Amino acid sequence: RAFDHTLERDVALKEYMPSALADRTATMHVSLRSSSSEETFKLGLKSFINEARLLARFDHPSLVKVYRFWEANGTAYMVMPLLKGTTLKDVLREMRRKGEPVDETWLRSVLGPLTEALLVIHAEQVYHRDIAPDNVMYLPEKNRWLLLDFGAARRVISEQTQALTVILK
Repeated sequence: RAFDHTLERDVALKEYMPSALADRTATMHVSLRSSSSEETFKLGLKSFINEARLLARFDHPSLVKVYRFWEANGTAYMVMPLLKGTTLKDVLREMRRKGEPVDETWLRSVLGPLTEALLVIHAEQVYHRDIAPDNVMYLPEKNRWLLLDFGAARRVISEQTQALTVILK
């Protein structure tokens, strides 16, 4: 949680900080624990920046919006709306606990907006590749569903052959 003083609003600030690979110095710089982790760290950082760049391109109510991103202190950051919600995984768990049915009408209310968001990104040849109940959030204040975690998303460039890795969850 952070405050954007320019726009005078609360935001979420996401930092690339793989604590298994790096530590923060006294000057707030991110430093590798071992030089043997450098390649892994750089690949993760590249993926983080690609995710931010990718999300910043889209504007759909069911997609996470990235306001801005930048590199500093040996790492990268992205600024997004501060969201208050519950994952679909937790919503389903609570429904089961209460004995509430998951019927077709309810499923359509969840999947409809998400499908529209997927159509938007697919039109740009971007594929999420990690859709799961813990990557979907319900925002009660806005009464809408949101697709999260584009870390595994990939853009497929036409005219080039790229192997797509299958991610199973």
